[in-house]
Amino acid sequence: MCGEEYAKFQFSTSPVALGLVSVDRAHQLHTGIYYVDSNAKGKFLHLLNHFKLRNYDVPSEQFESYSFADINVIEEEYRIVTSYCRLIWEKNRIPGIPYGFANGLRFGREGVLQIKGTSGLTCASFVLSILESAGLSWIDPSGWRDPAEDEEWMELVIESVKSCDPGDDYILLMKADKSCFRFRPNEVFAVCCMPDRPVSFSRISESAERIRIRANEAVNTTD
Repeated sequence: MCGEEYAKFQFSTSPVALGLVSVDRAHQLHTGIYYVDSNAKGKFLHLLNHFKLRNYDVPSEQFESYSFADINVIEEEYRIVTSYCRLIWEKNRIPGIPYGFANGLRFGREGVLQIKGTSGLTCASFVLSILESAGLSWIDPSGWRDPAEDEEWMELVIESVKSCDPGDDYILLMKADKSCFRFRPNEVFAVCCMPDRPVSFSRISESAERIRIRANEAVNTTD
């Protein structure tokens, strides 16, 4: 399943996939990556907030409002991505991964985020960093949306991270990274379904918007 045709799927048939959910009435979207761990159990790896890396069992009741789509990769790439997911969880479950607006961060061969002089990742850029660390470069950032469009959202995120007591220096790093491109969860969802890569914003903007609308409609019908 791809693009706007995403839906719930049978976890046992998809070794790697993306999950997407609208988490509140403010229509904030959240994403993460589904994979199979070394015990052949489905897991959902995602960056929930500042130093809050989570690796949930799947399926479970909490995923009833999620939608999933297969990542468009070949079998060998599945194995590489799955290995990275396992390694990243093993190496970063404690203390976690910082939340922020930086672009282009990668995980090294040991599974540790290579970060210096920037803030951390969002839930969406976390997914991209996993894939790019595995050698899968999905996005052509040239022509992406102006970061100024996300100014209000970035300020809300900074206030949320402040509640985790990161220190003044880290908040300054987040503010310095506000000029970075923001890759929204629905955009990453659309990008990873494309048959070839890298993908430009113009190629996925319409499908990403349809995905956003459908995800928000789903949360509005769960009452």
